[in-house]
Amino acid sequence: MILEAFGTYESCLRAKRIFNLSQLTIVTQSYHLVRAVATRRALGIDAMGVGDNSAHSTHHGVVARVIRDQLACLKTVVDLATRQNPKFD
Repeated sequence: MILEAFGTYESCLRAKRIFNLSQLTIVTQSYHLVRAVATRRALGIDAMGVGDNSAHSTHHGVVARVIRDQLACLKTVVDLATRQNPKFD
């Protein structure tokens, strides 16, 4: 069985299906935390999170992260709406 995931939605779905988790604490980068917690809750996992702000970067890096995360938010909305299965089950 491959436990690989390609995004927040797939990671959340695997946590529930493979590991049978109903609660968990997420530790991730702060800019990603809200999406990670909300996605897990939308899939029926009681989640709370801790954000990490230690990754400092240049203004360009911050802008790139914000753009990337906005696109990831859109992908998560589509994933939740369509309830796609992970690429590897």
